Amino acid sequence: MQKRSLGSQPSLASQPITVTSNLDNNPGLSETYLRCMQESTVGVFPEDKGAMNAYEVYKSSPETRLMKSEADKRIYADALIHPPGFAPLWYLCGKVLSKMYEPNELIDLVKNDPIIMRTYYETLSLDLPLEKCYYIEDESYWKRYVLTRHNDPGLQVKKIDWKNKGITMKFEKYLQQLSVGYFDEVEMESLADKIKFYVTDLHIERLRSIDERNLLKHIRSDEICSSSGSSSTIPSSNVSAEEHLEAEVDEDTESRIEGSRKSSMRSSQSGSNKHVLLSPIMSQPLHTVRGFSSVTSVYSTWNYNSRSITSLWYDGDDTEYEDKLIRKERRAAQRLKRQKRAECKEDKRNAEERAKVEAEAAAKAAEEKAAKERLAKRRAARQKKKGDDEMISVFDMKVEPPEEEEDIIAMNALNKDRIRQLQVAMRDPAIVDYCHHVDLRLLKYFPYLNTLRIEFNGPPPPAKYEDWHYHISTRDIERLAEGLRSLSGLQVFRLRNSRLNAHKLFLLTRSLKTIHSLKIVDFSYDNLKDDCGEGLHELFQRTTSIVSLDLTGNELGAESICDLARALGGYDGCCQYLSLAHSTLNTDAMNLFCLHIANTDQVRELCLRGAIISQEGIKNCIAQQLIPYHRVLRAIDMSGVIIDTDVACEILKSLRNNYKIRRFDVRGCDLPAELEVDFEILVNRNKFLFIYPAIGDTRISITDIDQSLKKTRNKILLRAIEAVEAKEECFTIA
Repeated sequence: MQKRSLGSQPSLASQPITVTSNLDNNPGLSETYLRCMQESTVGVFPEDKGAMNAYEVYKSSPETRLMKSEADKRIYADALIHPPGFAPLWYLCGKVLSKMYEPNELIDLVKNDPIIMRTYYETLSLDLPLEKCYYIEDESYWKRYVLTRHNDPGLQVKKIDWKNKGITMKFEKYLQQLSVGYFDEVEMESLADKIKFYVTDLHIERLRSIDERNLLKHIRSDEICSSSGSSSTIPSSNVSAEEHLEAEVDEDTESRIEGSRKSSMRSSQSGSNKHVLLSPIMSQPLHTVRGFSSVTSVYSTWNYNSRSITSLWYDGDDTEYEDKLIRKERRAAQRLKRQKRAECKEDKRNAEERAKVEAEAAAKAAEEKAAKERLAKRRAARQKKKGDDEMISVFDMKVEPPEEEEDIIAMNALNKDRIRQLQVAMRDPAIVDYCHHVDLRLLKYFPYLNTLRIEFNGPPPPAKYEDWHYHISTRDIERLAEGLRSLSGLQVFRLRNSRLNAHKLFLLTRSLKTIHSLKIVDFSYDNLKDDCGEGLHELFQRTTSIVSLDLTGNELGAESICDLARALGGYDGCCQYLSLAHSTLNTDAMNLFCLHIANTDQVRELCLRGAIISQEGIKNCIAQQLIPYHRVLRAIDMSGVIIDTDVACEILKSLRNNYKIRRFDVRGCDLPAELEVDFEILVNRNKFLFIYPAIGDTRISITDIDQSLKKTRNKILLRAIEAVEAKEECFTIA
């Protein structure tokens, strides 16, 4: 028989099994069997060498199967024993069960058998929709899903609620794949009602932005590109080129005639004053006749006005000279007009000739192509008659292009019009307000959310996408703020790697300050400028719960930092941690910051990692203001900040008299090794005094010192006690 009949195709376990003998010339050795999961059988594992050797000795031969006593036998062990390297029988049966039945569809006989259920959950697919697996209580299934899908391999040695973590990861994946146009509020509410107790820590790494088709619809409907266009009037396409030329000639002629008229008036005024008419000025309406050009009407009107009753001084000779000048200008204008008209006709004739030649060439090419196709058909027909079927290569096959619908935009370089529209739209600042994402008001359906982290990173790499995918619209921020108002238990909010501005930040902080349980706020790498001070000031109004603020990687200036420091100075709570890392901080901004937080309980830990600070700012602000006078300061991180040797010595002088700072990081500051050792010595001194506060304190008696020493234990003893406690915990669990 063929041993690979079942093992080589595990998916066939859910179908009738056909066992075929090695004697291919005997058709009576083929039988059809029932599904293996419906029979009570014992599987032999290929890893057991003894069982495999016994199987080779005692297996039934093809001749034995032909016996009459074996004719009614429906299952042979040969059909169930798999070759080495393939899935065992128990796995195949569990795979069939998991494909045929969902966890809530299993019968009680299967549910009550722990061995079968263990096999079932080990073979259950990890790609089940969230609606079909949220009720699974088996920890091994969720642990297998988390370890397979998560990037951190160290999770397997951590104590984690695997079900909560798995459901959260599935929901994050569902949100990241949700398109902008599709959002069913009823469906989302139903799903959130089932999983809201398990989703407490949500990390949305990226969201799908609006696609090109919908973006161009916004461009056409709202005309967001109008601000970048010119304000000049574009002539209508219905007007011919000849009319444009005539209009240009008329304008030139009018300007020349007006100049000659003014010069003649000036000459007439300087002439004799014999003829004076004192009659009142009469203004008569100008009547134009349809069919006459604008030049003629201008000439006739000017001629009429010059011969009518006026209040100008004129002479008869001057009038005759003006008439001759007008006729001369009119003849020149008509001559120029005829010349332009002739040029237009010549260009039109040349264009018609070129079009005719191109049409003839296209017709000739089409005839040649049709002749080649007819010749190819005749050759194919002759070869078909001979019975020789010619093999067509994949590269020679003709594939018809798909029909492009009107509302579908081709995403290739051939669609030049739409690409040009996108390029124009990208230059308009208003494009930011049309880069919409998924409606984040759905956060209101998760009231038990404790930690929320959102990043608008755009599509995943390595694909290259347009810049608009990385923007975030004002509508997205408004809906996010509306969803945040319902999260009364939120403690950690992080919005990183997003493009915010002053208005968007103000909308967010106005909602965040209403969450009285919020402790940690993170706006790292959000492209915040110097005009965002109002939003940062709004964050600390009417709230006392915020203890950490991270502003890493922004472009805050003196004004925004001053607003932040002023808000911290009047803050009723205690903001223990503040990060301004990887930012550009000038001396004025640092001076204002130190001035406002002096003599307050704010900023116990200050992070300036990688910040760009001048040496004067470090010396005046850090060494001479913060370290000596800010009494609540406990840690400063200045790693990666370039510090000169003289400035480092000034910092050491201030740090020598400060016994409270227990962490001062100066790694990567281009300091000599001796200075780094001095910093470490002073920091270790402060740590020792913090652990043993009785040392050096004259207010404490000797008895109190003895009592404190009795409570102090050796580190080796503490490690031994921890090892014994861990061992007892293992015995308790076992």
